[in-house]
Amino acid sequence: MYRSKAAYLFLTVCVAALTLLSCPAADGPPGGNGLALGMDLEPKQITFTVDYIEDGNPLDITLPIENKAEDTVTTDFDVHFYLSTDATFDAAAPDVDLGTVNVATDIAGGMTLNINLSLGMPEVVVNQCVYIYAVVDSTDVITENDETNNQSTTNTAAVILLYNGEAAISYNIVFETFWPTGSDTGNNTIMALYDGAGSFLEASDEEDGSGLNESIIRSCSTGTYYVLVQAFIPGGPYAISVRTNNIAIKLFGSDLGSDPYESDDNPQPVYPYGANITPPPASTAIKVGATSNRYAGNPDWDWFEIVLP
Repeated sequence: MYRSKAAYLFLTVCVAALTLLSCPAADGPPGGNGLALGMDLEPKQITFTVDYIEDGNPLDITLPIENKAEDTVTTDFDVHFYLSTDATFDAAAPDVDLGTVNVATDIAGGMTLNINLSLGMPEVVVNQCVYIYAVVDSTDVITENDETNNQSTTNTAAVILLYNGEAAISYNIVFETFWPTGSDTGNNTIMALYDGAGSFLEASDEEDGSGLNESIIRSCSTGTYYVLVQAFIPGGPYAISVRTNNIAIKLFGSDLGSDPYESDDNPQPVYPYGANITPPPASTAIKVGATSNRYAGNPDWDWFEIVLP
């Protein structure tokens, strides 16, 4: 919840550093070879490097803008940024308007332009993840082949934990495993949650045939938490999401076929759950708001570390 939408009308894009870089687009080389004639701008995955952000501070982000068609974009255009507290992005009535930046660099056909800038974050009273999304060519000055792909999707928007550091902090956190593509592949997992000292807090072990889909929803305070995901026969792909309960699950386009994370396996399984543990020496850090595409063999156990500010 935000104190007042009107209170944030002063918010604009704080351009601490604006650098424009070009690199080949993923779907074809520049200047032809299968690209359609015309112009077609699309925002790609918005990225940032911090784990979380305190309200009122600037958030440094990178927005790639791809020209998916053959002709060079030579006209200046605006990119408008918004903040949303849920997966419904409505530029006509956003939660918070973060402002506009003008892009005055040509984008050749089949190329991607990376914009680096800072966005001022609003003050909040609810500590939760938020979406940061962009609308490219927000005033429609460029005639494009596809005018429907100018806005970030829930998969390409940034998701970051935004918190108020002036009050006692608690978070409604969802720890969840699920099928990476949304399709059942027969894997089975069990999930357990521990605090930073290794004290057992809660476990999820669905025995109703849902197998992989484990979920722990818990009010958490500031501190470190560990999640153990253990796989059983036959083993296979899974995804894990750690987020506040206003954020939607992010599905992946494909499953993993093997485990590239063997170094995070702990040699001592702890099932059945309920006992306290020694915090694991090897764990994978995962940001609140992030989703990770994983693979666990049979048997296998993966440790994750979450830090709440």
